[in-house]
Amino acid sequence: MTEQQVFARIHELADGDQEGLARLSGEIKAECREPARTVLASPDRPARAFVCRHLEELAVGEMLDAAGSAEPGMRVQLMEMVLDRHLVLREYLLTVLQPMLDDITPGAPMRTCDAAYLLARRLVSPEDKPGEFMTLDEGQRDAEIGEWKSSEAWQTVFPA
Repeated sequence: MTEQQVFARIHELADGDQEGLARLSGEIKAECREPARTVLASPDRPARAFVCRHLEELAVGEMLDAAGSAEPGMRVQLMEMVLDRHLVLREYLLTVLQPMLDDITPGAPMRTCDAAYLLARRLVSPEDKPGEFMTLDEGQRDAEIGEWKSSEAWQTVFPA
């Protein structure tokens, strides 16, 4: 599907047409992931692994789907590739969130730094619950964000 075709299809859809948008999203996703399926079916293992690693998130779903039916050695290799992609994406997300932790711009429903803090906490320590963070006043939230940015958990992500 070309860029013009995508724009035309979006333009054709009525505002709020969730079903139409979901169908279009599914078509785009299927078309984008088709090359990953083809690469995974390739008998050339080194090339397959190299290309899948560089397809990034486009290949993740296909690799996870293929892992269940792959031979044990390939299953492990697929899971290693998925984990590598996951860790790279996690690092990228945290790098984008880092400067947002200092952004006190008000927003709806919360300040940028508050939203960034809650997202970063989920990424770094999914089991860690920030509690009643949003019930604190702004000064207390700023203090908690400051403490967390100097915590060992955050420092391991962004060492000095």
